[in-house]
Amino acid sequence: MRGFTIFEIIIVIGIFIALAAAGATPLLFLKNKNALVNAAERSVSLLSAARTQTLSSENAARYGVHFAPDRAVLFKGTSFNANDPENEQFFFGSAVENAMVSLNGGGTDVVFKRLTGETDGYGTITFRLKKDPTVTRIITVERTGVVSTE
Repeated sequence: MRGFTIFEIIIVIGIFIALAAAGATPLLFLKNKNALVNAAERSVSLLSAARTQTLSSENAARYGVHFAPDRAVLFKGTSFNANDPENEQFFFGSAVENAMVSLNGGGTDVVFKRLTGETDGYGTITFRLKKDPTVTRIITVERTGVVSTE
């Protein structure tokens, strides 16, 4: 007789499942790492926009960015108002969280000064993957208002 036994078919299916699982794990990690990089880069972009809007005296106001565990919010004014409809929010996504905000004077807001672009809220903001907290991206805000990421 020619053909395959049920045992051989089960073995082949098992091998395919194992190969698929082995290939999917790195892809999922890569997707999450890209989400982490995107969260950090978008936050840097919001900080840069806030500084630029402040320096250009847009609406004769100061601008800043508020950091929450799940989002960064660009706001107008010297302090964050969660109910302001003009706030521009960016949600980090389900794989990423803002693990730690360590700014001068405490708090979670970086507000820029008109004319100079400096901030009293200088320090670091650390993002990490929820499923692997050892994978991080750190944003550094200098007193001068210059922003960088590592």
